[in-house]
Amino acid sequence: MRRAVVLLLVVLALVSCVSAVSARRHHHTVAKPSAPVQKLAAAVAAARPHPDETADDATRALWALRAEQMKARGYKRPTQAQMKELGFNSSSPDDGVYGVDQSSYISTAAFQCMRNNGYDFAISRVWCETCEVDSNGPATVANAWAAGMAHVDVYLFPSYGCGTSAADQVDGAIDAMGSVPFGTLWFDIETGGDLGPDQDHAWLQAAIQRAVQRIGGDRIGIYASKYEWGMVMGGYADVYSFPLWFPDYDGIPNFTGWSPFAGWDQPSIKQFAGTSSMCGASVDLSWY
Repeated sequence: MRRAVVLLLVVLALVSCVSAVSARRHHHTVAKPSAPVQKLAAAVAAARPHPDETADDATRALWALRAEQMKARGYKRPTQAQMKELGFNSSSPDDGVYGVDQSSYISTAAFQCMRNNGYDFAISRVWCETCEVDSNGPATVANAWAAGMAHVDVYLFPSYGCGTSAADQVDGAIDAMGSVPFGTLWFDIETGGDLGPDQDHAWLQAAIQRAVQRIGGDRIGIYASKYEWGMVMGGYADVYSFPLWFPDYDGIPNFTGWSPFAGWDQPSIKQFAGTSSMCGASVDLSWY
């Protein structure tokens, strides 16, 4: 019995929105578990209460404070100077701000450990390419705030041909967060479920239009590499007005080696390391 419980906890930490799609990834993924394990993990993840259901007055006060702080800076990630104003003098190095992103559930304790390692912002998946809400997303974002992260964003992995419109996918991602605050909604552009440049581009345009209607243009970003953008969006180059978060797994937290593409002259965030083990969790590492 104890072994089964341990196995379940491990699976819950790793599995959400499991896809049969096999494609080159920049965001980290995990091996697909057996069907019974998937079913069990999905059932327990679905049973995890939404943070809105368990938040006490102190938690809601923290959410309100973080939402106010993000609004005051236009929902942008805090600069190095702003980090110091927020009291992050010791945990953030002087050469930039470090953070993590993840596609699995992460506890408050794990995020606190990451903060102790100098990682002060987080980006959590909230919508999957399997055309469903990531049931771990809202709780993971709430845990990041509870751990004292300075800023938390979310990302949406599109499902281009699942039958749910781009607008409805955006609505699903935003509505899933409930009262849990977040900064930018990043659209994750990489291979996996894509249909072809014309259809994928039309999907992205519709998704951005809906996101602007829901949360405003200053809270939208694009995650893509030059290679993945070309594979999914072809030669389209008309969303460069939105900030770019790009992967380059050279392990170096700076923009050296950056090569412009699709109209972007400069990135906003660099994901400098892929699947990394930290504080008992699997994360990617980013910097700005």
